[in-house]
Amino acid sequence: MLSSDHWIPFGKADEWCLRSALGQARGFTVQHQPLGYIRKDTSSPGAWTTRSPSLVKRAVGLSEEAVAEAPTERQADETELRASTETRKSATGAFQSIPIVPTADEHLASALKRASRIGPNSKIKNEAARAKNKTARQMDELVKAISTPLGACVKGFPLAERLHPFERALLDLTIGLDLYEKRLARLTSLRQSAVQVGKAYAARAGKAANKKEAEALAVEGFENVAAVYKKGATAVDGLKDMAKQLRRLPVVDLTLPMVALVGAPNVGKSSLVQILSSGQPEICDYPFTTRSIKMGHFYVDGRRHQVTDTPGLLNRAEEDRNAMERLTVACMAFLPTSVLFVMDLTGQCGTSPSAQWQIRADLRARFPDKPWLDVLTKQDLLQDVHAQTQAAREQAVRGGAADNEHQHANSAASQQTEASQDPGSMHARLVSSSDDMRAEGEGDAEDTVVTRRPTEMRDHGSEASPKNETAAPAKFSWGDEGKSGFKASDIAAALPQAIWVSSVTESGLDELRQAVLQMLQLQADN
Repeated sequence: MLSSDHWIPFGKADEWCLRSALGQARGFTVQHQPLGYIRKDTSSPGAWTTRSPSLVKRAVGLSEEAVAEAPTERQADETELRASTETRKSATGAFQSIPIVPTADEHLASALKRASRIGPNSKIKNEAARAKNKTARQMDELVKAISTPLGACVKGFPLAERLHPFERALLDLTIGLDLYEKRLARLTSLRQSAVQVGKAYAARAGKAANKKEAEALAVEGFENVAAVYKKGATAVDGLKDMAKQLRRLPVVDLTLPMVALVGAPNVGKSSLVQILSSGQPEICDYPFTTRSIKMGHFYVDGRRHQVTDTPGLLNRAEEDRNAMERLTVACMAFLPTSVLFVMDLTGQCGTSPSAQWQIRADLRARFPDKPWLDVLTKQDLLQDVHAQTQAAREQAVRGGAADNEHQHANSAASQQTEASQDPGSMHARLVSSSDDMRAEGEGDAEDTVVTRRPTEMRDHGSEASPKNETAAPAKFSWGDEGKSGFKASDIAAALPQAIWVSSVTESGLDELRQAVLQMLQLQADN
């Protein structure tokens, strides 16, 4: 048991330790105290007083090893900070809480007005002393009126390293990480400069020789602080513009199923977002109409789903992509989204079918685990190609069904014959066959996972595995896409499971909605 001279640390993280050490049996009451430390009050048994000690010795009833292992209040704060950082990194929406930044002119005018309202202290009888006191208090109020709002603005902007990876990518591609840090640093520098000048004049006012000098220092101090502020006013206005941009960035709910529409520019992604969701994107016939990530929503059985419209991708290397294209790649890389890859095989979008195919192949190779659905737009302009594809698809289905029926019939007849001859040997062969199939499946586990996802929606749009589907069909000849023999019918044949849609005739839209719902349901279940 410790004497009253022993001090004990006490914070949120230490409560468990002290409650265990003291306990009700010892008759002590554990209380939170402002200074964070407690000790036994000898004048009142069972009560504890506070004091900030220079050295924490040991906790009541605990061994030195237990005290050493007990978390301190500072460690608890650091743990809480790390936890909040991880929480921020696992969620989006950090930019929605950015404070409203006033314009530089409005802020300065307001600060000067507040400071000028400070009047003389009537309790001070000496005129010179009263004037010096007034000037000093005016300068202090001016410093406070400038410093406090600017400090709150800087503090209200999140640290880049604590952002979710998707929001960090958005910040880098819309503002730039360097510019973001530079603008915050400039505002901090402006705040420090204004405070330094204001405090200097407040100190000079206290040493003024007479009333006249004190009043002159007030006028001079106001002018110089205003001059310093105006010199750095662009930092305030720049931060205000940056805040407006950041608040317009999309907020993604990572707990909701999400699908992203991806493809070349002007293939019809925005039209599909408008059809599928509550979003109202701008629809025009020129590339890069979608200049940022746009979010739409729709509800099924009361459950909210998200649809993302992304800027178009061109067929070029990653290092050659512009900021808008990198936004699309960031969406696929950092968000748990399914993909609707939209293609316009008419070529009217400005990107040839062969280039669109190459974009698709590159993305499938880069993101092989993304749930994928191919969508072919403008079906009303490619009715012949659509009819050929549908006929081939139906023939393949009928052929597969006939082959399966034929195989089952032959297998049944063979099994019946063998069973009638030797039932025991038949059972042995079935067991052996089952073991062989299991071993074969384990050897080809990777292919099995790829070609047999949880449902066909996992790879809807291609019957081949990602390893094979990235290659062009046999009749395709890679090279100059303007001279290659790529045809709409060739690509359509390579994607027999793709969904054909037309926003003009509304053909295929119901099938698309149903397929999207199935894919989102799969995403939610996983």
